[in-house]
Amino acid sequence: MPLGTQPDYDFETGISELTPRQATVWGFHSGRGSTLLSRTIMLQDLSKLMMAIPPGSETAVYANAIVDENCLGKPTVTTRGKSLGHLRKLYALDESVLFFRVFRDLWDRDRAGRPLLTVLLALTRDPLLRASFSAVAKTPIGSGLKQETFRFAMLNSVSHPISAISAAALVARASSSWAQSGHLSDARRKIRQVVMPTPAVATFALLIGYATGARGALLLETPWATVLDADCETLMELASEAHRQGLLTLMCMGDVIDVSFASLLTETEIERVDGLY
Repeated sequence: MPLGTQPDYDFETGISELTPRQATVWGFHSGRGSTLLSRTIMLQDLSKLMMAIPPGSETAVYANAIVDENCLGKPTVTTRGKSLGHLRKLYALDESVLFFRVFRDLWDRDRAGRPLLTVLLALTRDPLLRASFSAVAKTPIGSGLKQETFRFAMLNSVSHPISAISAAALVARASSSWAQSGHLSDARRKIRQVVMPTPAVATFALLIGYATGARGALLLETPWATVLDADCETLMELASEAHRQGLLTLMCMGDVIDVSFASLLTETEIERVDGLY
């Protein structure tokens, strides 16, 4: 399938079909609230936090690093607390949440993939970011993002009227977020760019699709896979490399594809997942 021809950018259907327990265990968040109403995806702050905290840490350790140790370099206790709240909302910062635990593992393995890993995790938790993706995806490579299209895509998901000034700020934060992920150029005129996913990034996208119930070849066509700007052939090549790296298990028999994640998840996590479906 050629780049850009995958038509389905509907994240919400897959999430809405999950039971509350499934959504909670994996780490999905639905509803109307959005960090984009006040912040971007905060890649720089998240990077500082990941540098300060070793994997396997308790949730309180993440909070203490931000508020007490000021690892983000914020000027006041109030701004530290707000930053903690935004980061928790976007990323959970709780390794009992499957997506965050896996994200943390892949983050430490794959420096080049960190921006895409970050936006994938943020997409599981922020509805306005999800709503904004269709405008990004439909913008031709090399063309500037149309602000009106971007604004329309998001404002349909806002539960209450917002002023023109607030709408402009929302668009600016959303476009900055997609620039942080690499989908848009980091310039005043946001130009659509092709991102370059790594095997670890492809693994994370496939895992998120798996969590919504996709199996086999359908994993290559979920909205989460579409975020990677890769056609199905490229995704299969990335999955094959991920298999060689021990990130997932890929079996192909003719047109039949089976993907499993036993090598990525802990035994406890596998037991939790097996009980969800």
